[in-house]
Amino acid sequence: MTPEDIRAYCLSLPGARESFPFGPYPRLFAAANGRHFVFFFERARPPHLAVKCDPMKGEMLRAACPSIRPGYHMNKRHWISLLLDGGVPDEWIRALIFDSFALVRAKPPVKPRRAQP
Repeated sequence: MTPEDIRAYCLSLPGARESFPFGPYPRLFAAANGRHFVFFFERARPPHLAVKCDPMKGEMLRAACPSIRPGYHMNKRHWISLLLDGGVPDEWIRALIFDSFALVRAKPPVKPRRAQP
């Protein structure tokens, strides 16, 4: 999948939106409840995605595919990184993005942070 394909797929999910809270990179995608389901590190070499994943499924995927690793700068138990080096089939990428979206969409909305005094 190209970066444009990934962006288009993420934004095609109901209520999904894109944001750049840390500057121009990484590109983040959140569900309507404000919870993030994809962190897209498109400028990294190789580019990669961090997606939320069921811990047991994540372990199995990491064991089955060397291009799937623990989540980069994320909770290694609940997030995995998908290296976009051709090692992860496009169908898997789409399915894992959707699974991540479904996991966060089921959660309550993010509470707004209060300003520090």
